[in-house]
Amino acid sequence: QGTPKRFEHVADSGNSMFKEFCDTCGSQVFGGGAMRPGVKSVKVGSIDDASFVEPTANLYISHALTCTHVDEDLDNFEQMPPPA
Repeated sequence: QGTPKRFEHVADSGNSMFKEFCDTCGSQVFGGGAMRPGVKSVKVGSIDDASFVEPTANLYISHALTCTHVDEDLDNFEQMPPPA
């Protein structure tokens, strides 16, 4: 509900990116950037029923906590992969 607040910054790639978050609780809801114009990601934690979500890749696994499960059957990237 409402209009998300927006934070813009420069990504590791040097491209600009944005994060949109809830004005009330601060939870990140959307994200996107110049590398993939017209694409806005939806943070799965913001969806009431995420049972339909099927992961296809893991990004930034170089930053994963040791307790984080990394599915080796998916495409895994140490950093952000180049645009397709």
